Amino acid sequence: MIQSYPDGAPINTCSSMMPFHGVNSRPCQSNYVIEANKYQYSSDDTIQIIVRGATSSNLFKGILLVAKDSSGQNILGSWSSTDSSVLVISCFGTSSTSITHASSTTKSQIQATWSSPSSVAQENVVIKATIVQSYSIFYVDCFNIILTPQNTSIPLVDTTTINSQVSGAPLNLKWTYLDGITTVVIVTNNLGTSQWLGIGLSLDDQMGDDHVFVCQRLNDDTIQLQRFINPGGYSSPTIATADSNYGGIFKVTRVALNNGMVYCEFTLSNFTTTTGRRRKRSISILSQNTQYRILTAVGQLDSSSSLVQHSSVTVQTKMMQLNQPGTIALINIEGSENDRKIFLRAHGIIMLFIWMLFVSTGIFIARYFKQSWPKIKLCDKPVWFAVHRLIMIFAAIMTLIAFAAILKYKHGTWISQNLSREFAHSISGVLVVGAAIIQPMMALFRCHPDHQHRFIFNYVHAMLYVKFHTNKSKT
Repeated sequence: MIQSYPDGAPINTCSSMMPFHGVNSRPCQSNYVIEANKYQYSSDDTIQIIVRGATSSNLFKGILLVAKDSSGQNILGSWSSTDSSVLVISCFGTSSTSITHASSTTKSQIQATWSSPSSVAQENVVIKATIVQSYSIFYVDCFNIILTPQNTSIPLVDTTTINSQVSGAPLNLKWTYLDGITTVVIVTNNLGTSQWLGIGLSLDDQMGDDHVFVCQRLNDDTIQLQRFINPGGYSSPTIATADSNYGGIFKVTRVALNNGMVYCEFTLSNFTTTTGRRRKRSISILSQNTQYRILTAVGQLDSSSSLVQHSSVTVQTKMMQLNQPGTIALINIEGSENDRKIFLRAHGIIMLFIWMLFVSTGIFIARYFKQSWPKIKLCDKPVWFAVHRLIMIFAAIMTLIAFAAILKYKHGTWISQNLSREFAHSISGVLVVGAAIIQPMMALFRCHPDHQHRFIFNYVHAMLYVKFHTNKSKT
């Protein structure tokens, strides 16, 4: 039998949260939001709960709100409301234990008050929701939030004893998953005033096209937690707003500063199941089912509390999946990247000196000293040729070494085409490495200087080096 209840959900739905509409619930979307005026509770406390659409066009007709323990078996606290669009109903014979709709009229939001029990157990409270958009479209357990006991202390981590000489901020990162909600806890005890600590979730080990969560200690010791989108390239990170639909609803549940320990906690919920079409240079939608590489970075805040670009990024070996719990404890979040950047610096220094100094000198000697020293010999070879050959062989070897250094730094990965300048540089680099290999091979098999076809080698040999020397100097 198919049943519909325009004047409120029946009490026998308190357990399953499932309407009797004869159809299955829809996959979770990010089109509705549950908000609380605070996310910690004490005994005999009251918390204001608002259910609304993520945008003004996201309306709904039906609602069922229940507060349960983490197991989902026991109903906790009681409800009240002055909102005429909702009713307070009883579950399992206990009065005022649920909120439902009073009519089937469309609603943009509803408000209710949850009252905690007189005695507070040390457990989280999950505000569970079923939202009915229409008769055949409804969402069950998609828009839940978690309330934590107020007397829960800030968790201590293994990194509380700090060597003052350590560079960067010791960090403990922990994430849990319950009823579609991922709770992330960031604890660090060496974050200075006007500094920020960022946790990036990336599909690769490079900054760009990432979801970033930044814990900030402002100059007045206020702690602030924000979600950013890092588009990569030369674009600055932008704050991810609630209606930007980058995947999941971001809620700050706790920030604190206690004896130098910075504590940032947030939840991610209401995830969509599909990513839709992806436009060029857009950010992939955050998913609870995807494994992400964790990137960590520390930077400064300027006088307006805006983020100043960090000097390095640390790539964690452990992957993070938002629907699977995990923990990472890290002493020095900058060290590994600084060590890896040695290869980047070596690549830049070698290529700069080789192609601006040595290759230029080799070309100059071949072009002008061939006529100046026509009869001066070294090992039965014209001296200009001996010097030119030595310089160019050295340049070819060092170019290959520089190429190996950048491969090591990038772990063999290719530059994204979204990063147009870097991508162009990588293409020219591959061509230069090809020239560094081809030129000695051509010289090895070249014909005698008096051969009638020698001019082919002369032109190709000169053209390749001049062409790639000019191109590499530009990039």
